[in-house]
Amino acid sequence: MDTSAPVVIAEATEADVSAFAGFLRKAWREAGPDAPGFAGATDAVIAELTTPSAISARVGGPQRRMYLAWDGDSVVGFSATTHVDDGTIELAGVIVLARTSGQGIG
Repeated sequence: MDTSAPVVIAEATEADVSAFAGFLRKAWREAGPDAPGFAGATDAVIAELTTPSAISARVGGPQRRMYLAWDGDSVVGFSATTHVDDGTIELAGVIVLARTSGQGIG
C-alpha cells in the first residue's frame, strides 16, 4: 500500500465493476475459504460472484450502496449498506485485503 497518499473512499459505479471483481478475487486468495465473510465459499462461488452481471446487480440502486477504498488505482477495501427503513441503514458487509488489515481502511 502506498503510505504517501491517502486511501480514497468512493461510491462504486458501473465503471468500477472490473476493478471490484479483481479485488474480490484477490481478497479471496489472500484470506482463504475459512475467513469470515468467505466461510463455505468455493472457487466456483467466487467465480459466480465476480461475473460482471453479478457485480452490476449489486452496484447502486434505491436500497443499497457499495463503497470502494482505493489506493491509487487499486481497490483495497469494500463496504456495502442496505436501506432498511427511513431511520435505519444496515452495514451489509466489509472486506479489506488481508495485507491492509489494521490500517483503518475497514
